[in-house]
Amino acid sequence: ALLTELTHPTSVDVLRILLNLGADILREGPWGDNAIVRLGYSGNVEYLEVLKNHVESNSVWIASKLDIDRSIVSVWGSVLRSVSSQGLTCAHRAAKNGHHNFLKEVISMEPDLLGIQDKKGQTPLFLAGKFGRVEAVKYLLEKLDEEKLLSKLLETRRFDSKTLLHMAVEDAQSQDIIQLLVKYGGEKLLKMQDNLGENCLFGAVEWVVAGHYGPWLAIMKSDPMKNTEFRGEMEKMENYERKNCWHVPGGAEKHETALALEKQSSPKKLSLHEEHEKNQNEGKYHLSLNEWKHIGDTWPTFKNDEQRQDLRKKLLKKPFFELGLKTPETNTNILMFAARGSHTGFMDFIFKTFNHHDDFEAVKGWFDDVDTRKWTVLHHAATFADSKIITMLQEKVSSLTTWLKDSARAHEADIFAKELLMKQDNLGRTMLHLSVYHLAGNSLWVGWKKWAESLGPEVWDDLLALKDCHGRTAHMMMNTEEIGKLMEKVAM
Repeated sequence: ALLTELTHPTSVDVLRILLNLGADILREGPWGDNAIVRLGYSGNVEYLEVLKNHVESNSVWIASKLDIDRSIVSVWGSVLRSVSSQGLTCAHRAAKNGHHNFLKEVISMEPDLLGIQDKKGQTPLFLAGKFGRVEAVKYLLEKLDEEKLLSKLLETRRFDSKTLLHMAVEDAQSQDIIQLLVKYGGEKLLKMQDNLGENCLFGAVEWVVAGHYGPWLAIMKSDPMKNTEFRGEMEKMENYERKNCWHVPGGAEKHETALALEKQSSPKKLSLHEEHEKNQNEGKYHLSLNEWKHIGDTWPTFKNDEQRQDLRKKLLKKPFFELGLKTPETNTNILMFAARGSHTGFMDFIFKTFNHHDDFEAVKGWFDDVDTRKWTVLHHAATFADSKIITMLQEKVSSLTTWLKDSARAHEADIFAKELLMKQDNLGRTMLHLSVYHLAGNSLWVGWKKWAESLGPEVWDDLLALKDCHGRTAHMMMNTEEIGKLMEKVAM
């Protein structure tokens, strides 16, 4: 009851009653998080003050449970530093959900929260940047600067050696975030290389080749890149395979287009009709997006199928709501977003909610869709290296395949799952290539293998044989020296 109240607050009085009845704020929930970690989900500042007073009033008992000396260590500070089974603090949760006012409060109380990394090596700043929380990123960068800890921005990497700038460029959610990171990180951050020896321009060029110039232009607008000599150095930097960022199919042609766009002082002027149509489309998109954001915030409150189906009916009656909503520039759908962020609970919720036969084509579309880089939902899932997500996707694909067979579309059923697994992106990469790039552990590889072999004994071998644009199979990538060194650090 306490964890539910903290996730979805009703009133301070309810919280006080629960605490007075003896609710244990240190007791862990199903995700291994206690009350203070869970509070970061809702970001309720008023509840934070109530919990602080409760801890201070019961500091002797709480100190004994934490096995700390109150005369040396702050009890409240120790509680604030609590982590979930995934290593997430309340600051991580708040950063991910964009609760920058809550972040300000907890970090002013416990500045050490700035540098705590979860089990994937991500700080609160990482999660704020990954999920496009501009205000939270701005505050955290300012605070790091104030605390003389900006080196944390430069030193902190994920388990796969990627910096936050690499991740921000790869996600392409916000040009503002990319510009903020470069402003504070400067030349040193721009030049940092990931597990493939690639700086941030490699990811930006991937988007350029796909026709999306946002991340590239955001980097090029920065002060360091206005230095011709430094820019030349950045573009000539080679990865561990001795290739620079433009050494990809279509790279030379797109380079010329990118240079021309950089020189444009203002975007192309639209006609009145084009402007009207653009505003209408953007209006519908944002209305639908806001509905999806609301679902993302409230899904845990729907306890049974009846409530979920009531929600479904209400949503589908709204003329602007789209099950197949995609972001305008990157063409990312809602399932890709869930897979990329490892939102297992949210994914389970939307699968159960939109499970009517009338939803079939839209849900199948989530799997058929590719973003502008030709990434499927499986490519997105591979970047987070979460085996649970893979299992959920496989089970849904299996149910969709069964539906196809039962509806006299057996010819589609035979190829649907196989084609999904075998799809390659703009650079010829399968989800196995991306699993290597992001240092997936053994459980993910076992998941991919079982799924492929369930479709036929030859599918796994065929998948392993697929090559990217540089002629590399996923297995060849795994055996390269630099990747091999990093692979030794994770369970394979």
